[in-house]
Amino acid sequence: MVIYVWMNTTKYTGGDKMGLLEKFFGKRKKRVKESEKVIEDSQPAISLIFNELPIIDSEVVGKRIEEIESLKGSVHITLDKELNDGENILSVIEFDDHKIKLVGFNGPLPSNTINHTVNCSYWKPDEKEVMRNHKAHIICYYHGKNSDPIEKYIALYKVAYAFMENGLIGLINEDAWTCNLAYVIDDLMNEGMLEECRNVPPLLLWTNLVKMPTESGTWMFTKGNHIFGVNDFAYKGDMSKASEVNEIFNNIFYYIYENKVNVEVGHTLQIKEDVYLKFEKVTEEKEYIEGPLGTLVIERINPNDINSY
Repeated sequence: MVIYVWMNTTKYTGGDKMGLLEKFFGKRKKRVKESEKVIEDSQPAISLIFNELPIIDSEVVGKRIEEIESLKGSVHITLDKELNDGENILSVIEFDDHKIKLVGFNGPLPSNTINHTVNCSYWKPDEKEVMRNHKAHIICYYHGKNSDPIEKYIALYKVAYAFMENGLIGLINEDAWTCNLAYVIDDLMNEGMLEECRNVPPLLLWTNLVKMPTESGTWMFTKGNHIFGVNDFAYKGDMSKASEVNEIFNNIFYYIYENKVNVEVGHTLQIKEDVYLKFEKVTEEKEYIEGPLGTLVIERINPNDINSY
């Protein structure tokens, strides 16, 4: 394990979050216009939540990551010594072809983030309350060279696992509108589970099915598919059909992801012997439903009509 320390002469407080982020990543690039049909590469990020911001012990963090499974080399940790003070964290963790940038704050995540992650999750009310009441967080940004989204997530979860003994409550996945408790991270970091993840991405952990009731029916839509290069999906109907709709969404996801096919508005698809679908664009509640790679609304159609579109 190799540990680097850099010195910083500027102190940041939890209230100067944007200043710390800009210092680490540079000024935010201008967003590409959607009309230009250019989509920036999506890199996953997670936020680790605590009751108090830990002070990083590089030796312990490195050993925790190395004990999960064999690595190609040592874990390299670069740490801003001046900011590893219980108020902020600035660090880079590198192993294999992964690089994770960490920025920590002695304060909770914004309430809007909690509203569309913890509150949209399927954890029990008391478990949600524990996550809502966190007091500090570390944002972990993936900046490595590995192109496999599964390996990117595994790398992020390895970093999360390294903080299990520092009072980790869980993690927030803002891209997927979801969250995981600490024991899920612990369970995932064994050889058998990692092998299963590498064979089939665990959508239950890394994506979410959000339900949004309206006067004319319930919108059910996915979040987080874009990390895998797949569109998000939406369906409007009876909430009692949520389990069936989720199964259809999963079948479409795996079909697109495994076969590397492109599905667009107007396309049709047969996913079972008796299930025929047509894809439409989002026309309602775009602010919530539209995903970074675009969201496709699915409609069930008659098998006789599948070739007429």
